[in-house]
Amino acid sequence: MNNFTGLVLAGGRSSRMGQDKALLAVDNETLLDRNVRILTETGCRQVFISGDHQGNRQQPNAISDIQSDLGPVGGILSVMRQLIDSDHQWLTIVAVDMPNLSSQQLKPLLNDLPPNSNGRYFNDSLFPMVIKISRQHIEAIEQQLAGNSKKSKSIYRLVHNIALEALTANDMQAQQFINVNTPQQWQQHLANQQHIQPHSQLKTSNEVTMGHLATKEFKPLNIAVLTVSDTRNESTDTSGKYLADSLIAAGHTLSDKQIVIDDVYKIRAVISQWVASDEVQVIITTGGTGFTSRDRTPEAIKVLFDREIEGFGELFRHISYTEIGTSTVQSRAFGGFANGTSIFSLPGSTGACRTGWGGILLEQLDIRHKPCNFAAHVKQV
Repeated sequence: MNNFTGLVLAGGRSSRMGQDKALLAVDNETLLDRNVRILTETGCRQVFISGDHQGNRQQPNAISDIQSDLGPVGGILSVMRQLIDSDHQWLTIVAVDMPNLSSQQLKPLLNDLPPNSNGRYFNDSLFPMVIKISRQHIEAIEQQLAGNSKKSKSIYRLVHNIALEALTANDMQAQQFINVNTPQQWQQHLANQQHIQPHSQLKTSNEVTMGHLATKEFKPLNIAVLTVSDTRNESTDTSGKYLADSLIAAGHTLSDKQIVIDDVYKIRAVISQWVASDEVQVIITTGGTGFTSRDRTPEAIKVLFDREIEGFGELFRHISYTEIGTSTVQSRAFGGFANGTSIFSLPGSTGACRTGWGGILLEQLDIRHKPCNFAAHVKQV
């Protein structure tokens, strides 16, 4: 019988949130306490917490990171080192900033795990994951961190270095594996849970010093979503569905949603129609931004631009680098303006759409975001 031990990664600085994410609470239960409970419900006989924040130190099973700047990989290594000489067999790992996680969604990772497995993860999210506690894995992580570079701290690199089995998340799981990193993402989560109205402002303990949101009222935008794919349809379009659901949950309006094949002229025809419309203010596309012969989204759309948003692709790849390492260079994500319509093109994976939406667009399409945002530049309707 497999022996599972839980680990909640709670060592991040929470700099974008402005307060310790582990201590954010819904229904009087902090995210830290919630994740400990969920791991216990899955059958973990003991749950540890990594990180040195004040709230963590109050926990009986808190384990300090070996070094404060090594990220989640360092946290995993710290806990493995402490458990290696015990009878702990498997480490079930979750990130503290996953407020939608449930014990039910963890079960595919744990069920029928063969003894010779190195562990498992979901290919679009990385966390949650299960890793075998072994000296071989400790040595592999130590060797990775010895690189002393940004990519040496990459969870994506760890997953591949120790050859974890990749599982495919369904739509429900993909929604439950979302992280919250900013006040707006936390606000959106609370709105989804119907604890607050979608556009009410997040209240935090250091509200006065947080300049993420301006005092003006939220202004919903009309946003169209285009999925570029030769194979997907409405039932399999997880990326387009994620974008549509996310923009609606943020308070925006879904103007239109379509799927077109990887054809330059078909893509350009749909985008041109939306750009010429008096109603569509923002367009988000997913798919066709790679380097295969069929990836032609940039060639289809960029010729329509009045002005390119160079920083969008640059920032997307910067964020993506922390998730997938150097593979991000094969993403040609881009943005621009055409006839007062802002256009943002993301890769086709649901994970990339989460990165683009949660890491950039959620804030940049909010008129309240300081010091500047793209909502202030789109056409008026």
